[in-house]
Amino acid sequence: MPSAAPGHRKKVHFKVPPARAPARRQPSGAQEEGTSWRSPLVLLQVLPLLWRCRTQKLKVLGAITAGVATSLWVWYLSSAGEGLVSQNLRHDSRDALPVTSRAKDELESSVGDDAQEGCTISRGYANSRIDGTDHLHVFPPEKCMELCSKQEGCTCWSWKDDGFCRLGTSTFCTYVASEDDDRWMFGECISAKLKQLMHKGELLSAPAPAAGAAQGAASAAHPAGPAAVSASADAGKSLSGPAGAPAASIPGPFLGSVAASVPGAATAASLATVPTTVAASPPAAKVASTSPQVIPVLIFTYTRAVYLQRALDSVLRHRTQPELHPITASQDGAHEGVRSVLEKSLADGRLAQVWRFSANPTLRSGYHRLCAHYKWALGKMFDELGHTQLIILEDDLEVAPDFFSYFQATLPILRSDSALFCVSAWNDNGKPTTASDAQAIFRSDFFPGLGWMLLNSFWLDVRDRWPAAYWDDFVRRADVRKGRHCLRPEVSRSHTFGEQGVSQGRFYAMHLAPNLLHSKDMDWSKMDLSRVSSASNFDNFLIEEVKGAEVASLAELSTAVAKAPGQRAIVIRYQDSNWHAHARYFGLMDDEKEGIRRGTYRGVLPFTWLGRRTYLVRDWPLEAERHGIG
Repeated sequence: MPSAAPGHRKKVHFKVPPARAPARRQPSGAQEEGTSWRSPLVLLQVLPLLWRCRTQKLKVLGAITAGVATSLWVWYLSSAGEGLVSQNLRHDSRDALPVTSRAKDELESSVGDDAQEGCTISRGYANSRIDGTDHLHVFPPEKCMELCSKQEGCTCWSWKDDGFCRLGTSTFCTYVASEDDDRWMFGECISAKLKQLMHKGELLSAPAPAAGAAQGAASAAHPAGPAAVSASADAGKSLSGPAGAPAASIPGPFLGSVAASVPGAATAASLATVPTTVAASPPAAKVASTSPQVIPVLIFTYTRAVYLQRALDSVLRHRTQPELHPITASQDGAHEGVRSVLEKSLADGRLAQVWRFSANPTLRSGYHRLCAHYKWALGKMFDELGHTQLIILEDDLEVAPDFFSYFQATLPILRSDSALFCVSAWNDNGKPTTASDAQAIFRSDFFPGLGWMLLNSFWLDVRDRWPAAYWDDFVRRADVRKGRHCLRPEVSRSHTFGEQGVSQGRFYAMHLAPNLLHSKDMDWSKMDLSRVSSASNFDNFLIEEVKGAEVASLAELSTAVAKAPGQRAIVIRYQDSNWHAHARYFGLMDDEKEGIRRGTYRGVLPFTWLGRRTYLVRDWPLEAERHGIG
């Protein structure tokens, strides 16, 4: 273990439990002198004989001997048995043990003055048990322990010999077997203040704040964005963070429910996650994370490291204002390749935060796991950090150069119109043959997903009834949508390359891969979006479009195109019974969810065909015009 340079470290004294040698398995036939009679096997063999003795009417002798044997058994369990049981529960002899006197002497020469209060150090792996923050380039392990002792709210730390250090809280700060646990060390650091809070019961009894209160508190606590710590090659610098860091969440029920908060703590923790935050280089002008202008980005990732790298490269390449779009990545599990990609982006400051989510192992499918991950991460963004709007991406999405301009321009419409619940960058029917008007934007009754923005108000509406699986189909349900719409472009501003994923590539080759991703930058703030600014405006727009269009059936299409002058729009009538034939004729997706067809609004599907505006219309607004109604 590296020793500190003279004069730079001071010897301190740890408060550690008394050293106890590990219970070791003896070779076959070998026993400690004088302890063979305490063997559990011997007692197990003797007890039946004693009971038999009792049943053979030697009642007095049987009762006495049985009582003595029982007492010996209880005494054995309370003394020697403890070491044997604990040994059998672990995988090998590399168990995490309290600091021995020798290890203590080695450590005392290399830890600073403030690190001694209530800390222990043990060999072994405990990283997965800790909910907290990750730090890089921390050497030696004692430095990680020192950082934990200095960080308010830190009760457990874990260190790896590559300089990785995790600080946070743990329900059980104990050893967990792993393949490389000889590379790990861990320990507990219980501060005096935390001990006092635990003694008073405040950590268990403090009520969770109401949603509105939590949002207000987060707004006040985050004047310059979510809490951050800086990564540095110098050990010990990774704990620097802005004043007013968020309160640490005390682990609650599964999926990160918050039971209470410790004021002033610098980490956010839960039973289901390990949040990690690293600050980017400060921009010239800081914008509050809860400012109306800021739209944070949340990227979900699991085990597809190559996909994640491609997605991050695209998003970061087109994000020209980092202060308006801080990016948080939420990783499900601990896939090493994904973790490496995220750590690299953390180190260079391109990500604002990284969270780590651990799903319940009893979840039945990838859809259940993804749904639980969404609920947990959305709760953190809205309920804990107090954001008012959010862009959601997954690790198999690329974005267009004007992706962020598009969302900035449509955010005021989403905020002002209660008939909207989302803005999406994706058009399900965005193939080059049916989508060529890059400036076109429409309302839709169908939720597209694949790069979308929502408000805190919608999250509050669905949070308490979030489903166990298939969250996207849940959002499309009539009782969830409540007649509300989404905005979506004609030419997609996102593109999925995720042939491998939870859905097993369903529809990918036929409908998703061919979709067109807009390739040019466009300033959406200069676009006239008045026609979609309200439902009534969009209704009037469609009524006027259909009124001036050439109306035909599918059989009459060729004649209608020939008759329509210039770029006059074409309306093609369809019925529910022949919808599939119409959709397939134009290469459109013909499925529906909850009775709503992809991209449609009141049964109308706008698209571009052969360079001409085209509408598939079922009844409205043709029937409305005929009867003089809107």
